[in-house]
Amino acid sequence: MTSNAGEAGGVRPGADPLAWMARALSATVRPGDVLDVVADAVGSLVGECSLNISLLDDGGRTLSTVMSRRTSPQVRMQFAAFPADAPYPTRDALRSRRPVVVQGLADRDRRYPALAAVPVSQVAWVVLPLVVDDRPLGTLSLGWTTPQPFDAAQLQLCEGIADVTAAALARAQMFDREEQARTAAEDLATRLQVLQDLTGQLSEATDLAAVGDLVVGAGLQALAADAAAIGLLDDDGRSVTTLASAGLPADLLPRWSRHDVGVSGQVADLRESLRPVMIASRADRDARFADRDPRPEDDLFEATATLPLVTAGALVGVVAYAWRHPRTFDAHDQGYLTAIAAHAATAIDRSRLLERTRQIAETLQRALLPEAVSDVEGWDLATCYVPAVQDTQVGGDWYDAFATDDGRLVLVLGDVAGKGVRAAAVMGAVRSALRAYATLDADPATVLRRLDTYFGAFKDDEMVTVAVALLDPRTGEVTYACAGHLPPLLVSGTSVEWLDAATSPPLGANRGGDRPQTTTRVAPGQALLLYSDGLVERRHESLGRSLGTLADRAGTLSSAPDLTAAARALIRTMDAPDKVVDDTALLVVRRHPG
Repeated sequence: MTSNAGEAGGVRPGADPLAWMARALSATVRPGDVLDVVADAVGSLVGECSLNISLLDDGGRTLSTVMSRRTSPQVRMQFAAFPADAPYPTRDALRSRRPVVVQGLADRDRRYPALAAVPVSQVAWVVLPLVVDDRPLGTLSLGWTTPQPFDAAQLQLCEGIADVTAAALARAQMFDREEQARTAAEDLATRLQVLQDLTGQLSEATDLAAVGDLVVGAGLQALAADAAAIGLLDDDGRSVTTLASAGLPADLLPRWSRHDVGVSGQVADLRESLRPVMIASRADRDARFADRDPRPEDDLFEATATLPLVTAGALVGVVAYAWRHPRTFDAHDQGYLTAIAAHAATAIDRSRLLERTRQIAETLQRALLPEAVSDVEGWDLATCYVPAVQDTQVGGDWYDAFATDDGRLVLVLGDVAGKGVRAAAVMGAVRSALRAYATLDADPATVLRRLDTYFGAFKDDEMVTVAVALLDPRTGEVTYACAGHLPPLLVSGTSVEWLDAATSPPLGANRGGDRPQTTTRVAPGQALLLYSDGLVERRHESLGRSLGTLADRAGTLSSAPDLTAAARALIRTMDAPDKVVDDTALLVVRRHPG
């Protein structure tokens, strides 16, 4: 055999070459590292030669060349992958578990006619099986440009190279499988956690935009998608309204934009089949939807997964994820994507129901509120009602403003404890009773005492707070009384005054006690504010501090050109993250200056 003496490849004269190679391979971790060590060492061990290593696939049916040195490009391409049972030396080496020696081209062409047309520069080969514990991994082929003796020593060295190579490859493949299994387990744990979090968050989402953001974010996090979008199918079934998108140009799918279903082949397909549409690559998409015009986003992404959102057997929307590189979708991917779509569809259905219920409740609530008088000479009057944004029930807050026979104005702001139809019914009854009593005598203390009698007879188990003020528009004189209600606020620019001198227990808790009242005056340019506790209650702030904030921010009521706009702005400025979820009712009267 021919041998390269010296230190090429790290082999020193006199050193045991296989021992050195085994030590070098013991430091490798991955299959690629093993192949690099073998490729660098072979020339030093058996002389200058070609090297080809081919590995079996999982089924043992195909050999794929994973390492090739000193082999022509034509041959590398021809044998990049080939059947393991093809009539080549590789087949015989794998079957016999022994080296296959080929002594020259004539010997090759006689024994393996299928290789007769393959042009090569080598004239001698040995093909060795790579076997560990009787499990074939593949083959190692060596070829020389000069005849070889293939004596016992040379063959023993070649078999030794194959043995240490097979052992190192088996160990590296095992490491790869373990790492892949570990990575898969970690990915699965991440996916399950994301899905669990998504389920919990969707159960609390009360509007469609929030549902859209959650579903889009879940796919980006758990599936490493580069972009995502979710949309609702319109009633006509011809267009989709975007709820949320991410990873796309801002003008491509903005929130609430509408798009024709027919533009997207994937959406059109799933609308008919109600089944996911998975696209592995751009070539896959072009082949499946060759009859459709390309869209702007088609050039941005390779792979896409488009899933139907189905409730009660009907398509209500679609959710799509996209990747910039080709990818395959295994059964785990499809199952996970389908689970996300199922949770999204349920959340959308619930959000729509909540929205319809909320609209009905708000319509009922506003129908229960009276048509307050607004045309008072020399005065501006504004009312505002904001329902609890996270509540779908009617409430018990109300305002009222009506004129007496002598031209005075009765102002009322009340709040029934609790929510729902019962609270609304109590509110309607108290409001009607208050109006009836005020037509007999509009004096606030008298009205409250009569309401106490009414409560004792009919509503003893309810608790209602109410502020009543009797205003004379000609003089600005106002007489007021509060039954458990927060004190009205008299505003004059940066100067405020709390009208808290006539406060007594709520209607349901007075038990026949006295109802004090007092009189003050609304000067020209001043505003009188009545409000419900929903304007000021906070979970983590004292009532006194919240009332101080109201006093600081109510100054605009006395000078704003549009009093109604100023009242709404005040409600917005009083909003806070820890605000108690409750209805807010507000009534403001302002005397013209001069």
